[in-house]
Amino acid sequence: MLFDFRLELAAAAPQATALQSPVDAATLSVPIHQGAQAYFERDKPNFLQENSDYIGLLITFATLGGSIFLAMRARIVALQKNRADQYNQEIVSLMEQVRSTTEPQQVDAVEKRLFQMFEQVIQDIDQDNLTADALGSFTLSWNQAIETVRHRRIILGAKPELNSVPA
Repeated sequence: MLFDFRLELAAAAPQATALQSPVDAATLSVPIHQGAQAYFERDKPNFLQENSDYIGLLITFATLGGSIFLAMRARIVALQKNRADQYNQEIVSLMEQVRSTTEPQQVDAVEKRLFQMFEQVIQDIDQDNLTADALGSFTLSWNQAIETVRHRRIILGAKPELNSVPA
């Protein structure tokens, strides 16, 4: 009670200003009860209250960093998808060339380009420029294009060039 009304006591008796909390006393021979200690330190802020600004700043930076990471990841996935779409568009274009050609040499050239594309795709997968899903899509398109080349070769009655087709 003395410490709760210390200001009033000091106004009434100037000697009361010398009163100190037992917690603040440098030489205290009797240990303070834990409940009394908690009572005397009730106005002292806890760790979270003392460091709330820093904790809030850390949470803000962590949220910002996570957001940047997710945005970059989405951008990389979009670039990988665009690359796969480019390969598929080129395959469709090559298939259209094969369907409209009457020249066996042009069929061989398309087949050679398809195998070059296959090698490029494998390199892109090794360099993480394409995803496994993109490989599945490409493989489906590529197999269809090879079948189209072989079918067109049968229609034209041509034999493949030995140099252009891997064994």
